[in-house]
Amino acid sequence: MLSVTVSDRLEGVIYLEAFKEGHVREAIKGINGIFPRKVVQVPRNEMHQVYEMDKANKVQLKKKQWVRINNGLYAGDLAKVLEVTDTRNGAICKIIPRVLTEEEIERRKANPGLAMKPEKRLFNPSYVTSGDVRELIHDQINRRVYKWNKMCFRKGFLVKFFTQKNIEAQNPCPTYQEINSFRVPKKMQMEDSDDGSSSDSSTNAPENDSILLENNPSKIFSKGDVIKIIEGELKNLTGKVEQIDDNLIKFRPNIEEYESMLEIDFNSVIKYFKPGDSVRVIYGHFKGEKGLVTKLHKNKVYIFSSIMMKEFSVNANCLKLSSEISEAVDKAKASFSNRESEFRIFSICRGITGEGVY
Repeated sequence: MLSVTVSDRLEGVIYLEAFKEGHVREAIKGINGIFPRKVVQVPRNEMHQVYEMDKANKVQLKKKQWVRINNGLYAGDLAKVLEVTDTRNGAICKIIPRVLTEEEIERRKANPGLAMKPEKRLFNPSYVTSGDVRELIHDQINRRVYKWNKMCFRKGFLVKFFTQKNIEAQNPCPTYQEINSFRVPKKMQMEDSDDGSSSDSSTNAPENDSILLENNPSKIFSKGDVIKIIEGELKNLTGKVEQIDDNLIKFRPNIEEYESMLEIDFNSVIKYFKPGDSVRVIYGHFKGEKGLVTKLHKNKVYIFSSIMMKEFSVNANCLKLSSEISEAVDKAKASFSNRESEFRIFSICRGITGEGVY
């Protein structure tokens, strides 16, 4: 016998590493709860997965982290970690409830075969007509909650414990619509502070961004920037900056089969971005912040920051396309290729030695 491994993701299975199947049967002889007739050799091309599953399961959860629930009633739903409970190997999360209304309960009684998920809706204690609603302090998050029907709710969200094996924390990939649904409606806000997800917190930059005080186009625009004309006969025309001379910007317009450059006063143009662009704030209140463009409105650009976990808006001239994100993606791809090569070598070595996992 060489080693014994168990995985939280596969309950009721024990992996034993040995040279021969006979060694495994000898090791488990006389142990209650283990069935010798169910000893099966793991195929060689699947041996590495025994240990990879354990590594994937050991994800360090953190407060305010976005996660997804991977089974049960809330399978696939986005949740936010409120507290990590090391003793119970899981986390207290807040999630948009899926609670059956009285009408839905009656409908299911009349039609037992109806098994659709309840719709997601925030809990409002004033709408409850059956059962007692109690207000108390949650013993784990130390916040005021409403308790109804053995469930706890805070600001409309369900506060629930999920074990770590029921949580997908590595790549939750929340969408903007999902994150926006976690904003707390004003009518449900309480006096005590929450975990930072308040809907009335200001996310807009001051109108007097420092960029608006600058009168030097060379500090605002640079070669390669995409601009948009905001006034005059060429209004809404876009192009790429090629040169800056005093207050004039020379740019190449986005017109097919038009190779010449045009000149325009810098006060008549503004930087232009598209939804989905990765940008970085270079001036103003949010200087240094990075995020994705979500929408445009006049000279304002709305950005969602994965660091702040909220949306904010700035003047378009305060932004610059971020190249660091694409560089990070390239590095990640290169790292993945290296790990894949190392793993193949490891698999070959295991095959040559003739050892097996049973």
